Amino acid sequence: KLQFLYFIGVMKVTDAIDSIGIGRFQVAHLCSAWLAGAVLSSNVMLMYYVNIPPSVVCQGGWCSGEKAPSDIAMCNDDGTLSKAGWKWSGSSVQLEWGLQCEDEWKVPFSQSVFFFGWLIASLFAGQFSDRHGRKVPLCVSLFLLGSSCMACGTASTADAYIVCKFLHGAAVGSALLYIYVFGFELLPSSKASFFGTSYFTLSALGSGSTALLAYTLRDEWRSVCYAVAVVTFPLMLWPLKAPESPRWLTGIDETAALASLRRMADKTWKAPQVLEAEDKPSTQTNIRNPFFRILFDSKNRVTLMQLMLCWFCCALCYFGLGLGGATLPGDDYVNGTILSVVEMPVYIILQFALNALGKKTTMVGSCIGAALCCFSFIPLSLKVAKWCSFVGQMLVTASFTIIYIWTSEVLAAHVRATVMGVCTASGKLGSIIAPYTVHLAGSDLPLAMCIYGCVILVSAGAACGLPQHVSADTEHDPLDTEAVLIPTLPDEPSPCRSTAGHTPP
Repeated sequence: KLQFLYFIGVMKVTDAIDSIGIGRFQVAHLCSAWLAGAVLSSNVMLMYYVNIPPSVVCQGGWCSGEKAPSDIAMCNDDGTLSKAGWKWSGSSVQLEWGLQCEDEWKVPFSQSVFFFGWLIASLFAGQFSDRHGRKVPLCVSLFLLGSSCMACGTASTADAYIVCKFLHGAAVGSALLYIYVFGFELLPSSKASFFGTSYFTLSALGSGSTALLAYTLRDEWRSVCYAVAVVTFPLMLWPLKAPESPRWLTGIDETAALASLRRMADKTWKAPQVLEAEDKPSTQTNIRNPFFRILFDSKNRVTLMQLMLCWFCCALCYFGLGLGGATLPGDDYVNGTILSVVEMPVYIILQFALNALGKKTTMVGSCIGAALCCFSFIPLSLKVAKWCSFVGQMLVTASFTIIYIWTSEVLAAHVRATVMGVCTASGKLGSIIAPYTVHLAGSDLPLAMCIYGCVILVSAGAACGLPQHVSADTEHDPLDTEAVLIPTLPDEPSPCRSTAGHTPP
């Protein structure tokens, strides 16, 4: 069925993938990426519950009517309460790993360490993937993701927990990059926006499922870590059984690229237009060090800087609002569930908005709307403004999703993972700051929300200067090795030319 690839000699790998279309293999691949995204979001969502403070109850009933102590000064050296009649109630992440009382500062610090590990992994994971492919790095990162989550559950002290969180963050950062890039590259280019929105929709569903799991096992937080780790390990079967990305293989191993395309075309074929072959094999240009060409090219360098600024601002606001549910009025678990669930309709609406308005208009509008929601905490009461915060989270989610899709589309395949990693690292700088804005929100919520509003407006300004759409799959992209021609294999005769020298009907 892929006989034409042996002799056509003029078709790009991207065109071949588009010709194959969507069939059994692509559906299975898409479902695997969705499932991996949902499980990955469950790992990230665990950080939300670190912010929930432990409950304090009256012991014996004679202290009823008094205000429960919340100041660190009320704590003993052993982490118990010094005020007679009060005690810690139930379990929480802070009590389980000793993050209360004088070690309360380790709550935002542990979250920042998690995102710092994410940042470090993002810097190097992309380069590793661009050198060694997509399958092996993804399989390794999924194994490390499950192992580090399991290690967090077995940590016996606060310091050990923080070290494990650094490793967990590094595994999350590399796995997220590999999952998205691998999922994107084995689908037709026309499905890029659909893949991005559907992927994050299922990720939001994974976060919501974690909220249900955490509420059910709220007195067994170590069991929550174990449960998330257990469902992570089976995901390793996906990259083990899938073919290597033919986009990445182009220019590295053409024969392997053709073999990968044959596997992708299993029962999914729709006949392309057959073009006449050249008499001589196609030539290709192997561009070396394309990432450095981006840095030294003024136009691409400016675009990269704008993308990094958008990532920084969106990540700070997204994780600031997402982790700050415990600082809002109402039940902490309900707030966390709402923050997860409100993201799901965003991705469905976003699919239509991107097709109708384009990326730039949609992102700038989402950023401005999110800023207005954040600024609403100044004139409105906290109970009313809380719902504006949920709407703001929806709009920031839309902005973050758009910049994620936008970045993957403006990059060529041979440099996509590297630059995605650099942009992700820029976003993690904002994520590292986010836990401290959440800590600020605990004492001055309107001030923290105003900070989010100003930051997201900066993202809107940076997005105005980005190109509306620059596809890495166009023939005119000087950095695109996907435009390399597929060579004619010498052992296969061309069915378009007869041995008598004339073209058969």
